[in-house]
Amino acid sequence: MILDVKDEFDSRYGKKYIAIMADTIKPLIVPSKVTCYLRSTRVISEEEVQLINNAEMMQGIEKAVDTLLDKMQQRHVYWYSHFVEALRHADMTEAVELLDIPELHTGIMLYNV
Repeated sequence: MILDVKDEFDSRYGKKYIAIMADTIKPLIVPSKVTCYLRSTRVISEEEVQLINNAEMMQGIEKAVDTLLDKMQQRHVYWYSHFVEALRHADMTEAVELLDIPELHTGIMLYNV
């Protein structure tokens, strides 16, 4: 797959923003409530869904959030946008409010520079 400028922007800056916001957003996310949506959009695989859900049951939500964030960022170019939509579908409004930044979805900032 060839990435265009927009794709690189989405992936790179989304990762940076998640890293900055990690301590704030982790307590707001329940991974098992977003894995089905992320699987349906092919952001994570069925095996990753099982891995994340097992981590949540066996090691706790914080470990499962770490696993979720790691797997999403490795697999799908538009992972950030799909992640925000998954949070929205799961009614995790506080997390959505912190992460739903249009520039990180579309690269608008890049084109307005």
